[in-house]
Amino acid sequence: MGQGGQGGLRLRYDLLIDGGKVVTPEAVFAANIAVREGRIVAFLDPGEKPDAKRIIDAGNHHVLPGAIDVHAHFRDPALPEREDFISGSSAAAAGGVTTIIEMPTSDPPVNSADTLRHRMERVAGKSLVDYAFYGGAGHENLAEIPKMAAAGAVGFKTFLSKPMPKGQQIYRFNGLWCTEATLYEVMQAVADTGRVHSIHCEHVAMVDHFERKMKEAGRTDGLAWGLSRPPMAENAATAVVLAVAVEVQGKTHIAHVSTPYSASMVANARAHGVDVTAETCPQYLFLDETALRDYGSWAKCNPPVRSPMSVAQLWERVREGDVDILATDHSPHPAGEREQDIFAAPSGVPCLDLVMPLMLDAVNRDQLSLSRLAALTAEAPARRFGLDRKGKIALGYDADLVVVDLDARWAFDWRRAFTKSRERMQVYHQRSLKGRVLRSLVRGHEVYRECEIVAEPGWGRLLTSI
Repeated sequence: MGQGGQGGLRLRYDLLIDGGKVVTPEAVFAANIAVREGRIVAFLDPGEKPDAKRIIDAGNHHVLPGAIDVHAHFRDPALPEREDFISGSSAAAAGGVTTIIEMPTSDPPVNSADTLRHRMERVAGKSLVDYAFYGGAGHENLAEIPKMAAAGAVGFKTFLSKPMPKGQQIYRFNGLWCTEATLYEVMQAVADTGRVHSIHCEHVAMVDHFERKMKEAGRTDGLAWGLSRPPMAENAATAVVLAVAVEVQGKTHIAHVSTPYSASMVANARAHGVDVTAETCPQYLFLDETALRDYGSWAKCNPPVRSPMSVAQLWERVREGDVDILATDHSPHPAGEREQDIFAAPSGVPCLDLVMPLMLDAVNRDQLSLSRLAALTAEAPARRFGLDRKGKIALGYDADLVVVDLDARWAFDWRRAFTKSRERMQVYHQRSLKGRVLRSLVRGHEVYRECEIVAEPGWGRLLTSI
């Protein structure tokens, strides 16, 4: 092997990952990884140990590319009681995530170049992992979309649903949503920037109709949430977005796909030349509607978790490649008792602490391969969002690495999670898992080791489109 050497000289590296099994989307192979100045500079034969400032013994465990979460909500700096970049990035590191792209839902919402720059300034020096930002794209701020791209937004987010009329919730979504009637103008404005356009697909009229029926029937239980936002509401909105995507020819991304039919529609559109990708999230693969019955508002998310049959079919779409990217839609909210009225409760299932452990457990259950996991969580997100030198264990790439023990058996305890919204992770409490994150490295710097954060906030770098 010995790639990166010079005439057999013993080179001094900053770091050597010794004795690991490297995972790429193409293969799994034994190699030592040499790192200099934060980048991978050589693959060495197992047992070869050149001079290095530091050596990490991988112990014959697997080394994966750090996950890139393209859908995370920290809401920093305005709502620190929910999450901030220190707690959120700590949760990311624990979950094997080394880069996050933060959504524009904050206070104020990121709907202009000025608010984007302000947010960049306010969170500087906090993150343990590398990070980037979305801008919001709606019918109210069309003129700001190119300005946010110029300011460094790597993508844009649009909610195809109305904000909830509660307190200040509405203004927090200014510039982040649009109607179906104005969708073309919004998608065209984003397409003109060349950035990825992530869209939340739920058909507003259908959701309004079915939610009204549930309330008229006096249903406020957890299962009523799924009935108020049925699969056809997501499928119908996805179809509308895909129809517009044909016209604007931009980089369309369907967020948090929960139905196998939506995933198949995206794959079919892509096969016919539409530039579109789909993401799904752990809640749609590891939870089903029984979680709404058992945990109520703690299992509430948009779109809702689906039937066991739908979950099984979505796994098939993941394995077949119809789903491109795995993201978390990490949505922290204040801790507290579960709301009895499912419609009054906030939506969101935090998951950053658990993303890689859940997926490793799926690997052990033969639900997907390690190589497919590397593609879903790292290579595809980096390629789609233009994150240079990210997403691969390859020469010249950032040494964003996760050492995992595929054989470790353990049970998740929500009280040990790093997110501030850990109490809402009780939907996963005491879940038996096989597979654990041992170490997370960002550009060759260890940030997480054996259940502890081992780096200071601020190591993470801002990534922009500039």
